[in-house]
Amino acid sequence: MFPGHSLHDDIDEFRAAGLSPFDGLAAMRDSGLAVSGWGRPSYPLTMIRRKPSGRPFEGVMPLPLRSVSSALRHYYGVPTPPISRDPFQLILWEQVAYLVPDARRRAAFAALRSRVGLTPAALLGASTATLTAITRLGGAIAAPERARRLRQSAELVAGHWRGDLRNALKLPLAEARKALAQFPMIGDPGADKILAFTHTARVLPLDSNALRVLGRLGLAPGGKDYRAVYRRAQAAVAPELPKSYPGLIAAGQL
Repeated sequence: MFPGHSLHDDIDEFRAAGLSPFDGLAAMRDSGLAVSGWGRPSYPLTMIRRKPSGRPFEGVMPLPLRSVSSALRHYYGVPTPPISRDPFQLILWEQVAYLVPDARRRAAFAALRSRVGLTPAALLGASTATLTAITRLGGAIAAPERARRLRQSAELVAGHWRGDLRNALKLPLAEARKALAQFPMIGDPGADKILAFTHTARVLPLDSNALRVLGRLGLAPGGKDYRAVYRRAQAAVAPELPKSYPGLIAAGQL
């Protein structure tokens, strides 16, 4: 990397060197080197070194969220939009598959849509065998348990939200987050993802992998208590969040 290069030029050099954008940007940050175009000099890629401990240097300026998002979009392309803006369907999307590629998750979700339906009433009317066969399409790990979770979620919506989970989104933010987090396999991160994907609240959708990335890039403080780290990360990036929901969602997906 040389003076005058853009951030996209830097990412292209990471690619040529066999580095992902995460590794390249984190290495630069840990070494105290600037990313091109930030008003500070750039340096050849061969000068990048990680601390032996793997921990960031203290006092190093964190990478701006917008720059990280731009770099990842340049490297990976524009992410696929969420499957739906309906909160119940987003919960089903999370539950129908586990630890599989997105293509396989989409196949399982499509099977659920065509063979059963995506409403609480449809889920409650489906047999356990049918639901289990569908969740197996989304991975063999805990397929019967995930089938039970689909039914439990349908029961929760039917019993507490008059059959329409969109009613939960009308609550104040803290209450809406708590209501969504009660669903199996959702929790606080999943609840925030649903709040963002439904255009209900401007929060960055973060799973555990994204949270680690923010820490590596110096965008969020670390710690041992996952929930506390998650909330501190949300507070840290809040001032830099994209103003539009499509931009916000894309930043979380990248």
